[in-house]
Amino acid sequence: MANKTYSAADIIGKTLFAKGYKVNLRRGASTDSEIVGQTQPGEAVGVVYSYIMQPDGLWWQIDRPAGAAVWARHNQDAFDLDALKQQGVQTTEEKIKEAKDAEMTTGEKIFSFAKKGLTIAAIVAAGYFIFKELKAKK
Repeated sequence: MANKTYSAADIIGKTLFAKGYKVNLRRGASTDSEIVGQTQPGEAVGVVYSYIMQPDGLWWQIDRPAGAAVWARHNQDAFDLDALKQQGVQTTEEKIKEAKDAEMTTGEKIFSFAKKGLTIAAIVAAGYFIFKELKAKK
């Protein structure tokens, strides 16, 4: 599976869900900081309030429903990316494609659509003629 890249700024206000394993929740953005909680796989970690880059990577500041804000270190396998997608978050690649599509003129869009249609028609036609030839040889 290809890596999915998201802008950290797009995650603000979204709920992170634990995916592959337990996520440690800490009082500060450091592995030296006290662990104040832990989430199980599938559980909502909380709503992302902010983030910070530290020498050991990205840390999410998370608002928890039952208490003060906590910090969780980012790990691509720790959080459910499908849950982010369901909340409307787009990958960087999707945003670039959307921007390029928005810049296309109507003529370019029609040409692109026609080109795809002609490719399919050519494949179908080739299949028909091959089938016809094979049938004639029997």
